[in-house]
Amino acid sequence: MAEDSYAIMRERTFNLLTKSAKERLDLLEAYFPGVFEKDVLVDHIASYLGITRQSLSRLQREKEI
Repeated sequence: MAEDSYAIMRERTFNLLTKSAKERLDLLEAYFPGVFEKDVLVDHIASYLGITRQSLSRLQREKEI
C-alpha cells in the first residue's frame, strides 16, 4: 500500500512539474469524470491543479469554444 501511495505521489509531482495547466486539467477530467458536476469547490480543484481559480475558469471557457 505504501508503494502504491508513493507511485501516485510521484506521478502527481511529475505532472505538476512537467505538464501545462491545460494538460493537468485534461488528466483530472480523465481520472475523475464529472468532477465539475459534483459538490467540489472550484477553489479546491484549482489548488489541486496548482493554478488560480481565474486560470481554471479561463481554461474551462476555452474548452467550451
